[in-house]
Amino acid sequence: MQRVLYLLTLLAFSIIVPLGAQNICSAQIHPWPWASPKPFPWKSIQGTWTEKSDEYTLSFQVIKNTAGENLIKIHQIDSETGKVIARGLGSENSSRIVVAAMSGGPLGQFTLTIRSMQNINCINGHDFIGVTIESLDNDLLTYFEIFKISDLPLTPANTKIYKGPHCDDFIYH
Repeated sequence: MQRVLYLLTLLAFSIIVPLGAQNICSAQIHPWPWASPKPFPWKSIQGTWTEKSDEYTLSFQVIKNTAGENLIKIHQIDSETGKVIARGLGSENSSRIVVAAMSGGPLGQFTLTIRSMQNINCINGHDFIGVTIESLDNDLLTYFEIFKISDLPLTPANTKIYKGPHCDDFIYH
């Protein structure tokens, strides 16, 4: 009887564990505990990025401060209108994570955290750039993987003034 129970337990775990591992890699749960941080990709992060549903489009421009340290100017862009809806500036902390103070748009004041991650425990996992947004004005906490859609960041050089109510709203050419 104990042997049969042992075999049934092994069979159950052989079915449940792979299914759980596949869910860990999905965008439906927070993936960071199942991945390991990589050095921040300062040379390749500059550009325009979006996430799977296009709800968030982000533009990153790498700049240096007077001490020569890397900073990242961030614009959140409305995916439908192309208007800048939030702005911020981020810097790398000691744990390979860039944290930015952001303001504007429906979220008001929020932090935007960018991580370069290497999946280590996922079936068919891949390296990714992960973003966490946490509102300081309400209870919103969201996280998602972003994908690069352009090497060009949103800057005055590659944008034009949007004919909207705010003189500093930008859209792409």
